[in-house]
Amino acid sequence: MTNLGDATIVRLSRPEGQLATTTDLVHPVCSDMRRSGQISAAHALSDLYAVLSIPAFATVTLGWGGDLDVSAAADLLHGVADVLEGAGCAYAGGHTVRAEHAYVSLTVTGVVDELSLSGAESPAPGDVLCVSRPLGSGIALSALQLGLVSEPELEAILSQLTLTSASVADHLRRARAQVPSTVTWVTDVTGFGLVHQVHRPGFIVEVDIASVPFYAGTVELARLGASTSLGDQNLLDSLEFCTYKGAPHEVAEARVLLNDPQTSGPLLFAVDASAFASPWGAELVALGCTAIGCVGSADEGEVTNVLVDCRRA
Repeated sequence: MTNLGDATIVRLSRPEGQLATTTDLVHPVCSDMRRSGQISAAHALSDLYAVLSIPAFATVTLGWGGDLDVSAAADLLHGVADVLEGAGCAYAGGHTVRAEHAYVSLTVTGVVDELSLSGAESPAPGDVLCVSRPLGSGIALSALQLGLVSEPELEAILSQLTLTSASVADHLRRARAQVPSTVTWVTDVTGFGLVHQVHRPGFIVEVDIASVPFYAGTVELARLGASTSLGDQNLLDSLEFCTYKGAPHEVAEARVLLNDPQTSGPLLFAVDASAFASPWGAELVALGCTAIGCVGSADEGEVTNVLVDCRRA
């Protein structure tokens, strides 16, 4: 059994048999229960895609609490089923428990082939660092809770959060199967935010915030004070290893944006620079991926190894 952080790989007795399994829990993020269920499922599946696993089956635990009535509970579970079906992942049943506040917890299991695991588990110097879609979901959902924005105004973002990373993961999986050094490292951006996810001991990682994609309106919402207590803690923890370069107002903004905890966040991955410059890399871009920085070697004993250029101009 190998724990890769995003999911645990279980090696079976058959040579081709390996499973990845992971569990996640999400409270409803909006008043539309079906959409909340869809986002919960997409969020849980992200950890499987982060280890290039193909989803196989899922079990669901529904926390029944608060004002959740029978109709709303059914909508929540139908939303989960929508996304699982779209991912080719069997809905294998589950359980209902009483809870103070409603939630959906999914345990998702997928299949991993040996070739998907044949690449490195850390980026290499010279690699290009990429994300598969925009960031800012934590800020957007916080703004919704704070009343800074209405649900209809977040329609485009909420719709995006129901989507999975299946297409990008498949593209990365096929490339690694052919040439393992093409894709050196894959994870996803989670509740720890981007800065923590790119922090890799032994490497210098440079991130250019002008290249980082954010959902429309989230930068402005951050300026209005939309943030989370988890994001604040992420920021404090990141000061040990991250240096932010730029004017004071640029640094303050970047710290909020890049430590924002993500719900249904993007894949974060490192690829060989020459591969990214090839037609294969152009296909990644066509799938919505964006290069946000690069990877270098850290000097021995160096503590600060994430450098963020906060300048937008």
